[in-house]
Amino acid sequence: MKKKDLLVSGLALFAMFFGAGNLIFPPYLGLMSGRLWPLALLGFISIEVVMSCLGIYALFYAGDGPEAISNAVGKKAGMLLNSAAIFLTGIFIAAPRTAATTYEMLVKPINSHIPLWAFSIVFFAVVYLLTRRQTSLVDVIGRFLTPILTISILVLIVIGIMSPDGKMHQPLTSQIMPLSIQTGYQAMDIITAAGFSLILGQNFANMGLHTRKERLKAAAGTCFIAGMILAAIYAGLAYIGAALGVPGLKDVSQAALLVAITSQLLGSFGVRLLGLITACACLTTCVGLFGATASYIDELSHGKIKYSKAIILITVINFIICNLGLTRIIKFASPILTVIVPPIIVILLLLLASKFVKAQLIYQGAALGALVGGFLVMLQDSFKLLPIVKEFPLYNYGFGWMLFAFIGGLLGLVITKLKPQPVKETA
Repeated sequence: MKKKDLLVSGLALFAMFFGAGNLIFPPYLGLMSGRLWPLALLGFISIEVVMSCLGIYALFYAGDGPEAISNAVGKKAGMLLNSAAIFLTGIFIAAPRTAATTYEMLVKPINSHIPLWAFSIVFFAVVYLLTRRQTSLVDVIGRFLTPILTISILVLIVIGIMSPDGKMHQPLTSQIMPLSIQTGYQAMDIITAAGFSLILGQNFANMGLHTRKERLKAAAGTCFIAGMILAAIYAGLAYIGAALGVPGLKDVSQAALLVAITSQLLGSFGVRLLGLITACACLTTCVGLFGATASYIDELSHGKIKYSKAIILITVINFIICNLGLTRIIKFASPILTVIVPPIIVILLLLLASKFVKAQLIYQGAALGALVGGFLVMLQDSFKLLPIVKEFPLYNYGFGWMLFAFIGGLLGLVITKLKPQPVKETA
């Protein structure tokens, strides 16, 4: 793989990961942690960047994209998990949310008379035009959209760092690490790993990379580049949150905080610049999600629903869901993601050790345990039905389900030892 192609691939993965949530969380962490913002940044990056990039790498290490998950937990269970992750992000939640977020942060502040439905037609028409050709996805994102996104963010960060008024305050919370890890968990892009690995795999194939060694090396390089850019930008955003955010903004929304800081730095021009950054971040993420979902539908249907037809179908459904509004989409998404994300995280972590963890029962037990734990956490977090969940280990860090995953995996191991099962290779 040529260095130039590797750079484009890494830039594309960065842009697909970097959505509106990735933009607004770091400044908030900077505000809350004040002088200790590097500590908060470390916790956030360890979850958001490291876990997401390792998730992509794990799929290439253990197999080839979503197929690795199916090999680990079984064909039917793998299909359910892959479908849930890819359809939730590409059709029902993340993709329509990108359009709704862009409307709220770019269009509405400038002209509130423009209706959401009119804007969403334009937004999804652009996404459709950029994704209708399957082979050009990585080039479109990496060569054209990412530079606009990156330069816009860097302008904001550089001006923020050079601002003479930045005075860091004392931390506004004593729970810096729990807060940063929880925030990283909320922003985590790991649920998109299966879909984005499909796009990268197709891109590697187009470059003539077919052996496991070649594809694994390309995946490692791509993830490294994307991870380094994400970490650098998160550091800049966290710094301006710490230096320019004032304690009085503690109770405003994370989006409102970033708007206030940007307005303080650059006035009305800054608010428009922020709108451009948000639009670019949402557009690149949506393009990646559309391409991943359409590719998966083509693969899942064994070519009966071609990529070109799937893109049209996805565009229409996204337009309909987007017009429910941002608040409704977020409210709908939260409990679902609380249940679905844990088993995906567990499987991807185990796949990194797939050379040693081969028995399906271990994967299945750990995934089932994480699913049960996530469901219990959801009952408390979303509906306040199970207060005992607050006593679970690591609950305050966003990993209250982890104990159930560990117990499930351990039971799978015990059963495997007591009654040997056919071993299914995952690497």
